[in-house]
Amino acid sequence: MRAPLNRSARRVIAGTICGMLPLIAGCDSPAHQADRKARAETETAETLLITGEDPSRALELLTSAAGNTEAAPATRLRANALLGQVLMEDARKIAWSVDRLMRDSQRLSMEIAQLCGQTQFAAQLARGYQKLDPTPIVNNLSKQAEDARGGADRLIWFEANGMRFETVAAAAQEISRLEGEIARLQEQIRSLEAQRDAALTSAEKAALEAESARGREAVEAFIRASNARKQAADLAVQIDLQQAALRPLQKNLAIVVARKEYISAAAKALEDQGSAMQNSWLTIQKAAAAQQALIRTITTGTEPGEAVTLSLPEGVQVSIDSLPAGSIAQKASKLAEIDRLAEAQRAVALEKLNSAVKHLADAVIAADIARKDVELAKAEHPGAAAGQVKAWESSRNTLSAATYRVQQAAALQLLAELHASHAAALDLRRKLQALVAAALAGTGVEPPSVLADPQPVQDQWQQAADAADEAYRSADELLETVLEAGQTTEAERAAADAARISRIFQLYSWSILSAERGATEQARTQMDLAKSMVTDAVTNGIRLPALPPVLAAAAAAVPRPVPQEPSVEPTPSEPGQTTPQEPSNDQNLPVETPPANPDDASAPPPEPPGGGPG
Repeated sequence: MRAPLNRSARRVIAGTICGMLPLIAGCDSPAHQADRKARAETETAETLLITGEDPSRALELLTSAAGNTEAAPATRLRANALLGQVLMEDARKIAWSVDRLMRDSQRLSMEIAQLCGQTQFAAQLARGYQKLDPTPIVNNLSKQAEDARGGADRLIWFEANGMRFETVAAAAQEISRLEGEIARLQEQIRSLEAQRDAALTSAEKAALEAESARGREAVEAFIRASNARKQAADLAVQIDLQQAALRPLQKNLAIVVARKEYISAAAKALEDQGSAMQNSWLTIQKAAAAQQALIRTITTGTEPGEAVTLSLPEGVQVSIDSLPAGSIAQKASKLAEIDRLAEAQRAVALEKLNSAVKHLADAVIAADIARKDVELAKAEHPGAAAGQVKAWESSRNTLSAATYRVQQAAALQLLAELHASHAAALDLRRKLQALVAAALAGTGVEPPSVLADPQPVQDQWQQAADAADEAYRSADELLETVLEAGQTTEAERAAADAARISRIFQLYSWSILSAERGATEQARTQMDLAKSMVTDAVTNGIRLPALPPVLAAAAAAVPRPVPQEPSVEPTPSEPGQTTPQEPSNDQNLPVETPPANPDDASAPPPEPPGGGPG
């Protein structure tokens, strides 16, 4: 089911028709008959569109009604506005289909880029194999290993950042010195322990003699025991000091031993690396021809659906085992087929959008004429009934050309997005062609014809980018007209609100396109204007939808006003009576004003160019 015109818009146009009926009722002129026919066709088409029974018939009826130049302006307005929205909806659906095709095209382009990467890798290998004689490298590695091991006259391997890295020989000398120091201390500790044990034994013996003796002999024995215990205690202190000196030596020894093992392992790794390079030299020489064959296979030589399997020399690694099925030529052919399908659908969408722009422009003209007719009828019938006057006034207020200018701008924006999406796809194709040319340069293999000549793609890109720029410019002029015009009715104010939001997003998308076209100053001007509009909207308390990051940053940078305390004196009240206060907005956040008609829904903001209409 398709509903291109929302309920609010239908009621506005229908109300306008009702307000105009007294002007044409009561006569059966050819103009009245033509108007009645056009209204009947429009109403039937609207019913068909709502029920989804026969969209093609609905389009025929709307085309007939919109082209009926004898119908009343309000009837032509209704038919053209509805037809423009139907065509926009059809074009949007086709654009989504084109976008899906472009995504397939992007996927194929990425796969071709993968194949180009492998081709470049294979070409680099093929060119470099004959220059990879490892003899100088092996000799250098052997020298580094010899330097790492060192000798009696070579104790420093190398210096870096003020630090000296010793050789294996230097580490061995340090180990020998530390081991000698440790052995000497351990021997001293053993000697002191023996002396301590002898002193303790002597003290014990003297203590036993003191217990069994009497008089002077007992005293002398006790003194000998005390002296022996003191000697044992002194020896224990010396033992502790020696052991304390032993521990850092043992720790240093462990560090030096680990350092020696690390340097020895590094020296061995250098030698092993040199041996591996020497042993692989013959394999590398044999692989040169295989890489050249692989380049041709990747470019033209695989069967449909057959993956390219990498053939790499021993020791060479890449992050993938195989590449996307099919060759560059096969994928380029598929790419051309997708482009033909997309171009055919894009042409239909562009035709519908251009037609939508025309019909919405006709709706703008019809709205102006219909409004003037209402004002003229009111002026010519000063004594009309109050109900009739109210109907005329309601019609005058709802007949806003600004509403249809905003819709016309939306059609132009969709047109610009379709051209911009096409330009982005062509830009990707330009880069892909350059990548293929660079990957196959010097290999003797020619790129596929589809990717060979960059000039046609360059010309198409320029045309698409220029068309998108022109559509954006036309839409911007319409939106600017709506914003600069006076808003005297609710419909005009609603159109201005929609135009403001739409123009912010359009300027953002337009600036991206301008940057891609190389118009740097124009892009900066457009982006600055979009930021300025965002700043003004936030300052004036207008609620905005979700913004792109650069515009959201501009909105966040707007300072919030500091709330002011009310200076009104409180009204005296009776005891126990509270004074009512107005609700406050303590955070000073913008308050969203509800629309006059809750069914009104502005068109969604346009997406940035290059992302496609989907």
